[in-house]
Amino acid sequence: MRTQKLYAFFVVTLIFIIVLASGCGRKGRSIGADDVIAVIANPVEFERLEEPLKEVFEREIRVPIPELTFTLKNVSLDDFDTYRKWKSLIIISTLDSKSQVLPFIKSMLNPLDLAKVENKQSFAFNKKEPWAYDQQLIVLVSTDIPTLKEKLAANKEQLFNVMDDYLTSRVKREMYATSEQVALEKELSQKYGWKIRIQHDFEVLREDSAKSFVLLQRKLPSRSFLIHWVDTADPSIMTREWIIKRRNDLSLNFEDADTVDVNRTETSTVDFGRHKALKLTGLWYSGFKGGGPFRSYTFYDERDRRIYTLDYAMFQPDFNRRKLPFLRQLDIMAHTFKAGSE
Repeated sequence: MRTQKLYAFFVVTLIFIIVLASGCGRKGRSIGADDVIAVIANPVEFERLEEPLKEVFEREIRVPIPELTFTLKNVSLDDFDTYRKWKSLIIISTLDSKSQVLPFIKSMLNPLDLAKVENKQSFAFNKKEPWAYDQQLIVLVSTDIPTLKEKLAANKEQLFNVMDDYLTSRVKREMYATSEQVALEKELSQKYGWKIRIQHDFEVLREDSAKSFVLLQRKLPSRSFLIHWVDTADPSIMTREWIIKRRNDLSLNFEDADTVDVNRTETSTVDFGRHKALKLTGLWYSGFKGGGPFRSYTFYDERDRRIYTLDYAMFQPDFNRRKLPFLRQLDIMAHTFKAGSE
């Protein structure tokens, strides 16, 4: 027992030295897979908390084969030096824990935060870039395992959004860091009034001012991005059925015409900049080449008196290659759109 305590003291002391040294030197870039969250936790405690953590972060999305937004990877504190620069990190324990992780967590929180944990007022602490640039850390600690499970369940949306928003912001910086197509953006803005930031390698596949659309495309894997608008003073025509029909009709203008799979397409109302938009999340299919996922945002701009639809889709027949990272990039591009009045 004495040997185990000495070992634990040595490990925690070594971690403190590493943390102190890393804080004094220059930070490097974060490392690791975008979709993997390294969870620093005692293995026994992680086993008890694994399912609640998965319910928060391992969200399954069908595209059409199910993919996980994030995957959790349990990491021992002994391996902290290997994972301290990981892009997405969670450190988790409880105040009644006998593991090495608890002293490490206490060293990261101030007395006021620790008091709030003891009083069950707080349990999650968001820390950006503690040991590397473009890094997101969440410290999770509560009085005991049952209480921690309850808090994870009650705050799952907020916790997921911290990691998801961080990933989106980092991917956006990478997307537009180099080779943004500023000249093409300016050309389209001068022609049609609206603005959008265009990632490298996209090209205008087709545009038609009479039918009010511009279709952008990027290959490997195949991705399309459609901007469509309708001048009208009647926003009430903007319904799910109307959006799907417009999409199907516009598709006939393209070589690879496709159709919305209405049975596997969901509709929701979301915030889109200063607008409320109808969002369609679903699948398209084509007798020619199969199908794939698509997303669209449709909203009415009162100043322009115009309905805008931003629709993006992809085709990737390789089931072993993830689609969610590409859909995230397309969604980021959609959210750079500004109507003519903005």
